[in-house]
Amino acid sequence: MFDCWRRVAGAHRVCVLALSAAVMAGVAGCAAHPSTGAATTAGDPGWARALGRGVVITGPAAAAAGHGTPGAALQGEVDAIDSGKPVAACPYFPPASQPGCRAAFASASASLGISVSHFALGYVVISGTDALVGSTGTYCAAAQTPECTSNANPAAVFARGKSFAALWKEAISQDGSGAANAYSLAPCVRVDDRWYVYVPPSGP
Repeated sequence: MFDCWRRVAGAHRVCVLALSAAVMAGVAGCAAHPSTGAATTAGDPGWARALGRGVVITGPAAAAAGHGTPGAALQGEVDAIDSGKPVAACPYFPPASQPGCRAAFASASASLGISVSHFALGYVVISGTDALVGSTGTYCAAAQTPECTSNANPAAVFARGKSFAALWKEAISQDGSGAANAYSLAPCVRVDDRWYVYVPPSGP
């Protein structure tokens, strides 16, 4: 995911743009089913049980940019980055983060050294108003080392067999850390029945 990009968007801070490879999940066009936390059903991936009770898992599927699903919100962010107009990503962050995003990127007219190629949504896991989204593709950030990283597994990170709570904590930590370019899940949140790509609170 785009960790420092999101921190700049969510607050009036200056930091080096960094890109963490996102593992994100699509939700459009695929039937969702709850995981009971017991034995998985024939339609559940093998790692579903570890996520815990009450989660909803949706398989890889394309989604148009929007706010109807976590995958749609993430697709909107990626489309905005690919457009070369960073400010176009602002509507896909939570409403409270949007003023800071617009202030940070109002005059930016280039991709800021970030690019995404061969992007596709993978699995999504929803727990209440939180979601973790995965993707495949190649993610590059000129200011990061290594500059590019790729993922071809739509279930990567999910397949580690951890609980949703543990994976959420990891995703939030990664998204707010400015860590090296690495593969991670993208956190999303639902606000007033609309999904947004989550921006962790920024420090002073």
